[in-house]
This record gives sequence, structure tokens and C-alpha cells, in this order.
Amino acid sequence: MVYMLFKGSGYLFNFDKFTFGDPSVFSAPISPPAPIYDNIPPGDVEHVQVIRSNDSMKLFWEGPYDIDAQKVEISISSNGQRIGDAIYVNRGVQTADITGVKADTDYEIQIKAIDFSGNMSKGITVLTENLPKFSLIANGNALKDGGSFDDCMPLTFKVWDNSSSIVSAKIVVGDKVYAIDPNVQQSIEIDMTGMVGNWTAYATVADIGGNVIENTIQFKVTTSIDSMRSLITRFANSKDIKGAMIPQLLNALDQAKHQLDIKRPDHAIKHLQDFIKHLNNAALSHNLTDYAKSVLTNDAQALISIWQSNSTK
Repeated sequence: MVYMLFKGSGYLFNFDKFTFGDPSVFSAPISPPAPIYDNIPPGDVEHVQVIRSNDSMKLFWEGPYDIDAQKVEISISSNGQRIGDAIYVNRGVQTADITGVKADTDYEIQIKAIDFSGNMSKGITVLTENLPKFSLIANGNALKDGGSFDDCMPLTFKVWDNSSSIVSAKIVVGDKVYAIDPNVQQSIEIDMTGMVGNWTAYATVADIGGNVIENTIQFKVTTSIDSMRSLITRFANSKDIKGAMIPQLLNALDQAKHQLDIKRPDHAIKHLQDFIKHLNNAALSHNLTDYAKSVLTNDAQALISIWQSNSTK
């Protein structure tokens, strides 16, 4: 019977038993040979996958396959500076958690195998800049966690991968799921008109190598007189608002803005209440779609609530 001990990219052959015609060898208890000391580095781990969230990363890998492999060493750095202590994972475990990372920072992860003799493999390096990424863009600018934008601005969900191909991407905002088909698009627009308030988005992007980014981002949708004017212009172009309804709404907004400018928020509130009455004018209902009515009503009510709250402070 022959045992073969595989090492690194070459082979070290350890012939342990010969039968020499003795059949009892085949029924004797079989124990793997004890590792022997050598100076041959073990092979590296393979097929590393990373699942990254806002403040942590989870690594998965295969191997090392050397019979005397003992553990895996994982170190992380950023901009050439080592971060924290190395992580050691014993043979048989092929996953590790890295905590305390920052969502907006790229890292270099180095993984090395160590064998019974203390030999260390050459190592492989994973650059997080090559993992799947996404961005939320409001009015042409990247939306940071905790950021805000007026609801008249377009919100774009964009994904990319610097070294592989995206296979799936989606973002959940409220109870709505927005998915990207990576075969035909790299981004989609999310309509947040009339959705004033605080929101949390949950994004998941995966590439063909099995790497995944799972991040959350919190943001606030706001409105203003200028934002509402922009929405009226948009709705007029799309025919969601037409006819006599347009000048009535714009006039109410102009009056509200004037009252704010002269520090009379109570009068500004009255003009926005008139704005809502115009939206509900049955005689002009044919000049307004339900969608435009809902969006503008929500925005007007949001501003009234803000102004009332500010006036009581």
C-alpha cells in the first residue's frame, strides 16, 4: 500500500507500506501518515468569495488541500497600512468574518496558508475595489448615507464590477423592489416624487464569481416651493396637469413663497391650503391626473406640517 503526500505545486512522495506478499496488510488499521517536516510551501486557498455589508465582510474559500496544511492567515490593509491583527483560521474551516470595516473604504485582503512545518504559501490578494459596487445618485451626485434630496430630483440606482460580470442587482425602498437586468442595463431610475420623509434602502449586488455586496443606506426625501414648481413643470410637459389648473397652482405657490420671504409662515400655510383646494376643485378635475394630484397634495401637506412645527418653536 502506498501513501502519497501532495505538497504545493510539486509532489513529495512518502512510500509508507509494502505488502511483500503479506495479505494482512490489507486488513490492518489504516492511519494516515504523520506529517513530516519539510521546507515546501503549501498551496494557496482557491475560489475566494466575499460577501460585504456596511461594516463587515464574510469570506469563503476552498482548500488548502495539502495533507499537512494547518491553518490560514488573513490580514487586511488599506492604503498600504495594516489594519488590526491577523486572523487565523484552523484547517477544516473555510470561512472568516472581518468586522469594523467602513462601507466607503476599499481594502486589500491577503490570504496565506500555513503548514505543519510553518511554511507559508505565496498568498493571494483580494482587492475590494474589484468587488460588486453600487451607488445611489440624486441629481447627478452620489447620495451618501444620511443624505437628502428634493423629490423633484431623479434618483438613480447604478451598479458595476471592475473585474467581473454582474449577475443580479436589486434595491428595496419601502415595500418596492427595483431590480436591474445586468444583461441590458447598468442602472435604473427610482421615482421618489411625493414620497417626502425618511427612507432606508437595502441593496444587493452579486457577480459571477459569487461575490456579493449587501448594504443599506438611509436618506431623506424633502420638498420645497421650488421643488413643487419643478414638479408642476414636469407634469405640464407630461400632460398630467393642463389648462387653468396650472396658473392657479403656480400663483398659490408664488403667494406662499412671498409670505415666507416676509417672515409670515402662517399666511404661507394658508396659501398652501388654497393650493390643496385647487387640486380638489371638481370643476377642474379633468385637468389633473390622480398621480399628479397625489404627489402635489403630499408635498403641500409635508410643507404645511414643517412650517407649523417651526412656528411653534
